[in-house]
Amino acid sequence: EDEGADRGYSGKVMMSSIRVTDEDTLRVVKEEAGFVRFEIERRLAKSLRLHGGLVKGSESLVGNVVSGNFYSAQPFGVIDGIDYCWTGFPRKVEVERIRQVHETNDIVLLTSLGVSPSGEIFNVNSEFL
Repeated sequence: EDEGADRGYSGKVMMSSIRVTDEDTLRVVKEEAGFVRFEIERRLAKSLRLHGGLVKGSESLVGNVVSGNFYSAQPFGVIDGIDYCWTGFPRKVEVERIRQVHETNDIVLLTSLGVSPSGEIFNVNSEFL
């Protein structure tokens, strides 16, 4: 949270653990989510290689790290007069698509950024996923 404060992130909590995501905060969340996603993919790929993740006699990984639009999001909205701006929650989780990915021994990586059907991006609390 200190790093966020240095970058202008107010971190204003309005309801339980739900933070208001304003436009500046959403920009920071997008930047950090991209960095974290890359680091997680890198570490999972390394772990797959180190712990028997290769097909015998091949350089092919048994599983991959897959990310994508596995859920859509919608705005949290205005509650008790507080506009949560770009804070959202899952509208629909594509459970069957996730199962299909798992059947091929791949790992699904979900980000906290969800996209609405109209293309808007929302910061989704990972606990909702």
